[in-house]
This record gives sequence, C-alpha cells and structure tokens, in this order.
Amino acid sequence: MGSCRSKTPPNAPPPDPNEPDLKSIIIYGAKNLRAADWDGKSEPYCIARVGPKGTSWANKLSGNGHRSVAVNEPTNPIWNMTWTVNVKHMEEPEIHIRIYDQEIRNDDDFIGEAIITTHIALMAAKTNIHITRKGEQLRYGCIPYTDECPTKKEPQVNLSIGHPQMIHAYQIQPSAFYEELGAPGEVKSVDVVDINASFPLCLGTGPGLPAALQGIFWLHSATCLGAQGMQAPKEVTSALISFGGDGNDGGGCSTGELPGNAYKIRVTGDRVWACSEKAASMKMLEDLDLVYHFSFDDNCNPTKMQMYPEVKFLAFRLDAPWILNLDMELQSDERFAGSVCWKTKQGSPIEYLMAQVIDAQGQRKEQAFDQFVKFQSSGNSGPTPGKILYHHKPAGHDDKEVSSSFILTHSSDPQLVGRVN
Repeated sequence: MGSCRSKTPPNAPPPDPNEPDLKSIIIYGAKNLRAADWDGKSEPYCIARVGPKGTSWANKLSGNGHRSVAVNEPTNPIWNMTWTVNVKHMEEPEIHIRIYDQEIRNDDDFIGEAIITTHIALMAAKTNIHITRKGEQLRYGCIPYTDECPTKKEPQVNLSIGHPQMIHAYQIQPSAFYEELGAPGEVKSVDVVDINASFPLCLGTGPGLPAALQGIFWLHSATCLGAQGMQAPKEVTSALISFGGDGNDGGGCSTGELPGNAYKIRVTGDRVWACSEKAASMKMLEDLDLVYHFSFDDNCNPTKMQMYPEVKFLAFRLDAPWILNLDMELQSDERFAGSVCWKTKQGSPIEYLMAQVIDAQGQRKEQAFDQFVKFQSSGNSGPTPGKILYHHKPAGHDDKEVSSSFILTHSSDPQLVGRVN
C-alpha cells in the first residue's frame, strides 16, 4: 500500500511511539465521502471513541468519545477535532471513528466508519485510514498520505496521534464537543467498609487532573461530624464523589482531566457518585438527572471552586435542600489529617466539606475514611445504614437521547462566575 509516513509540519515534535499514558489525537477531516442526501448535499460530522483493539463500537466507552462539528462540505469536510486521552489501562488501544450526515427532522444518516490502532498511527506524522461503508467489513490499515488530494478516490479519514505537545505544535484548539449524555446505568449497592481504590468508584488520577482533585472524596455537611453552633441543613448531605475519568456517561461528564477551568459530574453517572437514599431516592435522581458543574480558579493548582447544579427535568425545585450550590476553598482541616480538603468559605451559614478518603495512589486516608464509615453506618445516614448506592454503566449499555437542561449559576466570587463551558 506504500508508506504511511510524511514530512512533519514545522515546529512539531516527532510523534513518540513510547509515550506510555497520554495520547493526543487530531482528526483533520475526511476525503472522498459520498453525499448522503439525494440532492448531493450533506453536513457530515464524526464521533470518535478509543478502546482496546478488537472491541466493538458499543464496547468502547462513550465517556471518552468526542464529536466534531457538522460542516456544510459533503465530500471533503474539515473538522480539526482534537483531544487527549489516557490509554494507561488499555491493551493495544485503537481509535474508532464513525461519520454521519446531520439531519434536522430525521435520524442522522450513517456514512461510514474507520479504525486504526494508536501504535500504527504513531508511526507517521499524519495518517490516512480507510472509511468502510455500511454493509462492508471494517478494515484496519492506512493509505499513503499526501498534502494533495490523492489520485485514488477512496474514502478516507486524515488524522495524527502523538504526545500532548503535538496539539500546541499544530495550533489547533482542543475540542469542546462530546457525545450526547446517555442513559444512567444500573443502581448497585456496596457495604461502605468494602470501598477501596478500585471499587465501586473510578479513582481520580492521571497527569490531566490536578493533585487537589485526585483520589476519592467524601462530600458532606459538618453536621455529619456532630458539629455544633451552626445552622443545620434540612437534609444531612453525605456522598462519595470522584473526578475520575473511566466512566461511560458522555455529555462531557467525568472526563478525568481539567484542560480548562471547568468539570462536570453526573449524580447518576457511571461510578463517580455514591450516596444513601436519605437525601433523595435514586428514582428521583434519575428523573431529575442532576449534573454538578465545578468551576475552578486555575486548572493546574486550583484553590477555589464553585459547585452548582444543572437539571434536565424542570418539575423539581432547584432550592431543594439536597441540591447544592457551594463556593469552596482548598483548606487544611485537623479533623482530616493528611487529606486534601475543600471547605465552604468562612462565614457560610452551613459548613460543607469535601475531604479526600482515598488518595491518588489508592491508599485510604484513615482518619477521613473512618469518619465516613462511622457516619454511613449510623441511623442518621438513611434507611440502610452501612450501605451506599451508586450507578454502574458497563460498556455496551444502550444509550438514549436526553432532553435539554437548565443550569442554576450563582457565585459570590467574581473570579469563578462564567468560567464554565
């Protein structure tokens, strides 16, 4: 088929096949597509997922899936879609791309798909890969790349895979589009004494996540600790949360990295939030489809954070006591020695804390973890002391489209307002 190699663009570092964890991906566009509509027009876009070699599309997590914009160029669209993915736990990762024609009134038309392992793609600065049409067998492999339109009019996708600095070298902005938010997974239960770094929540770790957000955290009101002399919330809040990024939610939730100043966690998301049923039933949470936005003052070393809700179903009150809207700061707390701790600002009528109970290395922070277990095992935690509920959505779970949302934004800190994408 010829060589897949081409000249490296100016100032671009050569792709590094030995990069262990992070891979940056640029999908420049496609060539020689068929027009999907009868009048020769179409607005093609692509969705890309990364997963172990040989897995089906459904079995590649939609949580790391990215979507391009739809462009009014039916045969040779340019997308310039780029993002960085952590492939540390993937055996021989591959990128799987599907191309659709965007429709207004009907379902989007499937145009074709392409697939290549990151190992092969890393061997070239730019790579063209086959697009397989509907009904054809999916093919691996690449097509010789040239800057001019190839003489062989075969449908193909043009991409690059390399280390994270590659994106800056090509001067392409990271993509902010993700796959649509899918349906929640199945509700499961776990004994709080059995919680560890690998079960049931994703462990927040990796080079794309600041140290102050790594591990697993206990989000709770200070009344869980028997605090006196302050206003008590109408409902006692207690939940485990993770900023880990191995989930299967889509919608830009729980990506596991903080390239900007914003992050999103879905309360019914895949292994990122666990709570008892006291504050709100799981059925209510699923109907509400509550997503929390986290806005930070810095994406490398954050010290201030705003947490505020987005809801999908407007029949619920946004001032319900178990819906949080908090301004927090990174502070030490002697009650949680050795733990990263976020707290509501001094003078807040109700004190909320987010204390690290498991660190980035997977080790329990005993003082914080023991207090979490003590509260969750008490009668104040809800109808099932000692147990906590979470959602798990394994790869291959069928998704559904989710309705539009409403976001409640409030912050007393002008540094944080308007920072969420």
